[in-house]
Amino acid sequence: MQELFKNEIILTEELNLQYAEASYKVYRKKYRIGIGIFALVDLVLAGLCLFLYRMTALGAALAVLAVALVILVFYRGYLSGAKKSYDNLKKNYKGVPRMFATFYDDHFERNTNRNTITVDYKDVTGTLETKDLMVVAVGKQGAIQQGILLEKKGFRTGSLEAFLKFLYEKCPQITEKDKKSYLQ
Repeated sequence: MQELFKNEIILTEELNLQYAEASYKVYRKKYRIGIGIFALVDLVLAGLCLFLYRMTALGAALAVLAVALVILVFYRGYLSGAKKSYDNLKKNYKGVPRMFATFYDDHFERNTNRNTITVDYKDVTGTLETKDLMVVAVGKQGAIQQGILLEKKGFRTGSLEAFLKFLYEKCPQITEKDKKSYLQ
């Protein structure tokens, strides 16, 4: 079987953080929008209670709730989660994680010093781009079950541009909507 593309990534803490931030933005967007709308409605109710009906205790409570919801929407909790997950990866891999992704005509493989997974192109649901990474999303529509991380400058066989052309030809199920870009 002929290797068409090969990518090597040494997953640094910075690259892990890029992935965490971009995937949070994509897959928590609906959640953040819903909370934001709820916070806005709550703030309006607080204003009505405070200014129109002189219900200061209820108005104050609603205002505090609205502020808490806004903080929740913009809280970057994924930062601490990314740090913990990276520390666990380093512990499990006994050092900085190193991964290889090898792409063939009918499937691709992701290899580490711990395991190998094989993926059919029909299971690819999208891509996610950051400044230094291209992530191939595998899993259910709208949720990454597995993110295959590729470092943009890590192609040992082929180039990023040729790879993307190949991937989008192999995966017609990926629509423009499924191609997420978070260039920083």
